[in-house]
Parts: sequence; structure tokens; C-alpha cells
Amino acid sequence: MSVTGKVKFFNETKGYIAVNGKFPAGQTTQAWPDVTGAMHQFQTTAQWQAFATAMGDFVAAIDLGQTPAQPVTIP
Repeated sequence: MSVTGKVKFFNETKGYIAVNGKFPAGQTTQAWPDVTGAMHQFQTTAQWQAFATAMGDFVAAIDLGQTPAQPVTIP
């Protein structure tokens, strides 16, 4: 999947969870790769939303010319 495709999927998933309170397509977990490609399973929607918040904060900091906190850990 392209970077654009991953961003779209990520945004659609966080929006779906925000509206419906569950993972899309009846999934009970959601996987997402880290920078090395290793997959991480998010066991709850709360974990996914916390990840989405952290990712949004990270991107916003870069966009604002700030240095995001390091290291960044994906649960």
C-alpha cells in the first residue's frame, strides 16, 4: 500500500472508530506497521485512538517546525 493509501486508511479507520466505537468490518483488533515494517496489533479502539492522537501530535509538531518528543513508541 502506498503512503497515501496508508494515510487514507488510517484516517478512515480513526473516523470510523470515533463514530461507531468499534473497529471496521467486524474486526476485533487492528494492525499497523512501525517504521521497520513490523506489525503491531491494537487490541482495543482506545489503544488505536491513543495512537491516532499521538500520531496527530507528532505530525502537527513537525508542521509547526517543532521537534517532536523522542522516542516515539507504538504500543
